[in-house]
Amino acid sequence: MNRCNGRFFSSKFFLIALIVISFLTSFTTTTQAAKSPSKVPAHIGLYSKSSSVFYLRNSNTAGVADKTFGYGPANSGWLPVAGDWNGDGITTIGLYNPVTSVFYLRNTNTAGYADMTFAYGPANSGWLPIAGDWNRDRITMIGLYNPVTSVFYLRNTNTASYA
Repeated sequence: MNRCNGRFFSSKFFLIALIVISFLTSFTTTTQAAKSPSKVPAHIGLYSKSSSVFYLRNSNTAGVADKTFGYGPANSGWLPVAGDWNGDGITTIGLYNPVTSVFYLRNTNTAGYADMTFAYGPANSGWLPIAGDWNRDRITMIGLYNPVTSVFYLRNTNTASYA
């Protein structure tokens, strides 16, 4: 267990969905709200690094996961990302392999093969994956954050490229 802000949390799980990185919430929520008059709220989920299982909720209330499924290799060190990768108004999951700097994005919240696979940025760099609608086209794009230099590298397409 690790201590963070006076509370304990398990390092085996990562909080995902639209609150992976707090500032991303506004990007994705804006994207969903623009497409839906009901202003679909962001929902929470967890990702287990040890089992590579996603636990997703359909509401921001206490309770067990509404959806549970495996995606990606267990104990691989891959990091979760979430976004509306195809512009259909539904936020789905993805994984980022920091060793190879490859993204594996799904268009559904189910187990299966990646719908989009591409490399972006330098491999083994320690950079962190981020996601948001950088150009307001209602499609979430990936990006990378270099914590050493505090520089963001953002893409306007989900395709392979250098950072």
